[in-house]
Amino acid sequence: MSAFIRAQSAGEIFRNAAHLYRKNFLALFLVYVLPLAPFQAWFGYAAQGMSLAGLAAAYALLIVLSVLAIVPITIVLSDICLGTRPDLGRAFRHLSLRSAGLLVGTCLLSVALCVLGALLLLVPGLVLTVRYAFVVPVAVLERLSGWQALRRSRELGKGYFRRIFGIIFLSYAVVFVVSALIGAICGVAMLLVELPPHLLGMIANLVALPLAPLPAIVLVLLYYDLRVRKEAYDSAALAEDLKR
Repeated sequence: MSAFIRAQSAGEIFRNAAHLYRKNFLALFLVYVLPLAPFQAWFGYAAQGMSLAGLAAAYALLIVLSVLAIVPITIVLSDICLGTRPDLGRAFRHLSLRSAGLLVGTCLLSVALCVLGALLLLVPGLVLTVRYAFVVPVAVLERLSGWQALRRSRELGKGYFRRIFGIIFLSYAVVFVVSALIGAICGVAMLLVELPPHLLGMIANLVALPLAPLPAIVLVLLYYDLRVRKEAYDSAALAEDLKR
């Protein structure tokens, strides 16, 4: 059995996520960080002059792009966990042609529901975010879409709400805090050389961006963990999922 396709404690999930990212930095960087970099650079540069509506629209787009970036990282990470060489072309093909429409529609549906819940009240937003956390791995590996993918994600996490919430929240919290510290250090350094605010924002965003894949890696490992606990999922089953 793969060291990563098994039931794991929360600590093991975080350690394994850091280990996988460190050992496979280039592949995971190419499928997650590099595609987001142009938008992050633009957002950091343009944010200073945006209206409130423009900022809200830009943040919404960033959320959607970040969710979609989990698609290729799921494929690449699955290859790595099976001990095979990651196929970057196959990872990106999941975002092309017919599959793109299904994946984009499914991701937009889950994001829209979570945002709607957050607008109505914070608690429903958090509940929906946890329930639909696994929509992308489900869509990619199980080839489900729309309401089927949302229902499958909800069923997969049933009975583990607090565990899922804690792990996901902590992964994003760690990245947020470290990114904020990096941004502050970069900001002070760039102010000393008197860079324009637009350029300062762009550079700060790009410097912190390499941390962004960690929550996505944690999410995929948590998906494996739940399937192992509930369905006796193993490496052979994952290999079959990748052949679909």
